[in-house]
Amino acid sequence: NLGGDLTFNAGSSLNGNFAFTANPSNRDADEILRDVGVLVPVASLNIGVRDSRVQLFGTTMRSTAGGFTFGTPAILNSSLEIITTALGSAGGPVNFNNTLSAAGVDNDLTITAGTGALSFGGAVTSLRNLTVTSAGIFNFTDQADLTVIGSVAITPGITAVNNLTIRANESISLLGGYRDWE
Repeated sequence: NLGGDLTFNAGSSLNGNFAFTANPSNRDADEILRDVGVLVPVASLNIGVRDSRVQLFGTTMRSTAGGFTFGTPAILNSSLEIITTALGSAGGPVNFNNTLSAAGVDNDLTITAGTGALSFGGAVTSLRNLTVTSAGIFNFTDQADLTVIGSVAITPGITAVNNLTIRANESISLLGGYRDWE
């Protein structure tokens, strides 16, 4: 447990085949992550406290089958590619259990998860473009808004447990369909 902020400064990144979990005891703390698993993919990354925030910087986050879980609101501060198929892995999950927003209008999010499942537990707002490629299930687990400035491209389809509204100024492509479990 950490008492304050967790920061990986510019020019440094979190690398290594290990499972990394951060649960700060200071609920107002920010976790600042830059380029996770670029040199050596991490086995997994779990940021767990709901009341803190995770600031995502850099261009790449790579893991093997353990994937990424963000229990906190996540803020995208640059365009980011999340890959959970590193080192030949079939793919790990990507879970945003809270809100996901972009700090600027030029921030894209690309997720490549192989067979890994994807989930969003809150609103997704302010992204320029969202591109998701996965053979796994894509869940929205709360009443959610998916709002992007540019376009949305999602393979597979989406399963929404509650109401889901998708907005995009350019295009929406749901290559695997949409199923609402409302």
